[in-house]
Amino acid sequence: MAILPLLKKFGFSDREAKIYLALIKKIETSAYVLAKETGIPRGTIYEVLEEMKVKGFISSSKVNGKLLYTCESPNRLISSLKEKEEAIFSAIPLLQAFRSKKDVSPKVKLYLGREGTKRVLDDIVETLEHTGDKQLYAIAGMKLHYEHSDLLKSWIKKREKLQIHSKLIAYDDGKGVEPELYPTNVHRETRLIPPIFAFDSTVDIYADKVAIFSEIEGKEHSLIIESPSISETFKKFHQFMWENAKKIQ
Repeated sequence: MAILPLLKKFGFSDREAKIYLALIKKIETSAYVLAKETGIPRGTIYEVLEEMKVKGFISSSKVNGKLLYTCESPNRLISSLKEKEEAIFSAIPLLQAFRSKKDVSPKVKLYLGREGTKRVLDDIVETLEHTGDKQLYAIAGMKLHYEHSDLLKSWIKKREKLQIHSKLIAYDDGKGVEPELYPTNVHRETRLIPPIFAFDSTVDIYADKVAIFSEIEGKEHSLIIESPSISETFKKFHQFMWENAKKIQ
């Protein structure tokens, strides 16, 4: 079996592989002899030899004022491979951390009808339970909150059981109190905005996701957008509204 291709597969460059094979046949030799046997120009071979010394594949010593090179034991290749493996295993947690923080293309899922609405509502509590995040940012829309109050009340109970805190922005119907459809206000803080700013769509921001519930041409559309940057943008949008919304006395 040819050795050069195997050395290259290990990570040697073409020149390094030629030098290593030439050196392994000798006890020690000079750069001049190596250049002659490998065909590598003398002006280049010194640079390659220094790189191989740094990698620990060869060593050098002066004998009678002459610089000679010696090949390290082939076992050094095994040690080097183990060192690389250890370095990679040590780097993996850091690389995974970078990957998790990296903003990738948003993932978008669309669900239709009442079952779709229920599926997205379930995803909110499931995601927050899985991530351990206990904060939900919500902007109440007219359609979901008044046409599906039974579905919403059941979902609120699940949220409260998991102790998920909700910052809810709802529109003020003139009474200055929370909408009557909510059975309790456990783990929820509500602020009100004027009716002129009332939304038809409901927006929920949770973890790295945004859920949007809307009605288009009489059909329910429930959307999940999964993206750290988009989620962060909606959170800031919610925060701005929250700080300017009316506190319930």
